[in-house]
Amino acid sequence: MACQSSCPQEQHIQEWRTSAIHPSLIQLNLLSLEEEEIAEYYFQYLPREARRNDGRINEGYLRTYSEPLKGGWSVAGLDPTNWDSEPELRCFKPNSPRIGKDGKPIKYDLPKNAQHYPILPRVSYYIACLVCRNAGMNFLTMCQTYETAGILSNCEEEAECPWFWQMVLDNPSIPLSITEGVKKQLALLSQGRCALAVTSIYTWRAGKGSQDLHPWLALFAPNRRFYLTFDQDEKPKTKKVVNSQCWKLGTALVKAGASRIKRLSWSGTDKGIDDFIFNLSQKYGERYATKILRKCYQNARNYRNFKINQQLPGKIHLVNKRYLEPSDVAGAKDFKILVVKSAKGTNKTGIAADLTTSILKSLAPATSEGSKYRLLTR
Repeated sequence: MACQSSCPQEQHIQEWRTSAIHPSLIQLNLLSLEEEEIAEYYFQYLPREARRNDGRINEGYLRTYSEPLKGGWSVAGLDPTNWDSEPELRCFKPNSPRIGKDGKPIKYDLPKNAQHYPILPRVSYYIACLVCRNAGMNFLTMCQTYETAGILSNCEEEAECPWFWQMVLDNPSIPLSITEGVKKQLALLSQGRCALAVTSIYTWRAGKGSQDLHPWLALFAPNRRFYLTFDQDEKPKTKKVVNSQCWKLGTALVKAGASRIKRLSWSGTDKGIDDFIFNLSQKYGERYATKILRKCYQNARNYRNFKINQQLPGKIHLVNKRYLEPSDVAGAKDFKILVVKSAKGTNKTGIAADLTTSILKSLAPATSEGSKYRLLTR
């Protein structure tokens, strides 16, 4: 289904803002759909038996999708095999989701029998410039290469850069992140980190049951670095599934010719990379968030270093103050290992002494019997 021009609703704009998405990307990509557009999107692949003789949808399907038809937001994506084709709707998030067979709301809904494609959103000149800068490329050189005469002088930063994805495809020196979901993709693009989105952790495949890379992802794979940027879930079962899919996706990327595949991880309890960026920006400012994200990329580990059952690194608590206080490590009493990284003269020794005293008091019966404990400092 080709996308139509739909004015974004304020509630949808606010949702995207809280995912740290740049205003130009919101303007270019966010579509708020009404009932007629949603019905066309949902029912475009239904079999003939799903319709009555007069062409109308059977009542059963209408009841099933009655809640999603009330409204929601969507994103259209480009086709890398045909840049001149109209962007197609690639995902849809209803305001009021329907309930799945497992009893849980279906947060992001896709048409029945529809094929899954990676999402290539529209990108502004401003974001294209950031991506080039992070990749060590000269943006003006790219403009001279891809722009037709006279267009560049009249364009605005917020306007769409029509050749962005062609540039990415032609230049494997631009690293690519792969995210689950378009909001996380756009959050990374807003930071100048080029990213492709898949609709779920399983839809990187060429088809159901296949272990080969989706043809669109395979186009970008040769000689390129990739960063797998799926959610960091607290549930052990979910972690196992995510680790397994990252392993399979990394293997498929290697098979398709990728030069290096790493796994992006971040500190704290934020599940998605968009939440991580937004919360850092709100607490410490956008420059600090950009700096920490750069550290995340620098510290990314090879995807093979994550075993199927392995969890991501332990919790990291960031403190932004001149001197550390005992309250900053109050929750560390039950930890087997505590590492404090801080500059000289920030009271590391002081909080270590306070924490040790507190632990020893709680272990008074054991210490009175001659048990020994070791505190390592540097």
